[in-house]
Amino acid sequence: MSGSSGKTTWTVKKTKSFSLSCGTADNGGMATLTAVEVPSLVIESSWDTYERILSENPERGGLRIAFDGKHLEFMVLSTKHEEPNRTLALIVEMLSEELGPDIRRVGSTTFRRRDKEAGFEPDSSYYVQNLAAVEGFEEIDLTRHPAPDLTIEVEVSRTAIDRFGIFETIGIPELWTVRDRKVTIFLLRENGYQTADRSVAFPAVTAADLSWMLGESFEKRSRVWARETRQFIRSLGAKS
Repeated sequence: MSGSSGKTTWTVKKTKSFSLSCGTADNGGMATLTAVEVPSLVIESSWDTYERILSENPERGGLRIAFDGKHLEFMVLSTKHEEPNRTLALIVEMLSEELGPDIRRVGSTTFRRRDKEAGFEPDSSYYVQNLAAVEGFEEIDLTRHPAPDLTIEVEVSRTAIDRFGIFETIGIPELWTVRDRKVTIFLLRENGYQTADRSVAFPAVTAADLSWMLGESFEKRSRVWARETRQFIRSLGAKS
C-alpha cells in the first residue's frame, strides 16, 4: 500500500481481496477499482481522492464506498449481506402499503457532504417523514435537502471506520442494523445514536417484530413468507 497527499499516485493491493489504483490528474490517469471476494479494505485518504474515485467509477456493481474524513472504506457485497438487506426492503414496502405512510425509495444513493467531509452509500434508504421536502427533485443535495429518514445497514463483518459517526455527521435520524438476523433500531439523539424498541418511521413496528419477520424469511418459501408477513403487518396495524 502506498500513497500521499497532493498529486501523488495511489496504489493499493490486497491479494485475493482488492486492487485499487488511482492515477494522477497530471498524467491523465484514471482512478480504477477492481474488487474480488468479500473482505473490506480501509486506506487513509482525502476528500478529493474520494470524490475522484466516485466520479471516475460510476458503475461500481456490488462495491460500497464510505469516507469518514480521513479514511476510505471499500466493501464488497455478498449474498450474506444482500439477502437480509433485500428482505428488510420488502418489509419496508409492505409496512408502507399496509399501514402507511408513503415513502420515497432512494436505495444505495451516494450521500455526501463536502463541507463535513463525510459520505457513504447505504444498503437501503428511504424518505418517510420528510418525503414532501424531496418530492419533485430528481437529484438530492444534502446541503439543501434533509438526509433520508431511514437507512438499513447490514453488518456482516466489523468495520474499521466509524460508520455511525458518518451517519451522525450526515444526519440520518433512524437506522435499522442487521447482524446475525437480528434487527436493532437506532435513533439519533442529542448525544448520538441510542437503541430503541420501536421505529419512528413506522411506529407500529418494533425491533423484535422486524427480527421475527426477517428470521421467518430464511425458514419459508418466498410466497408463503410474503403472505404471512402481510397478515402479520396488518395485525400490527389493528393493535396500534
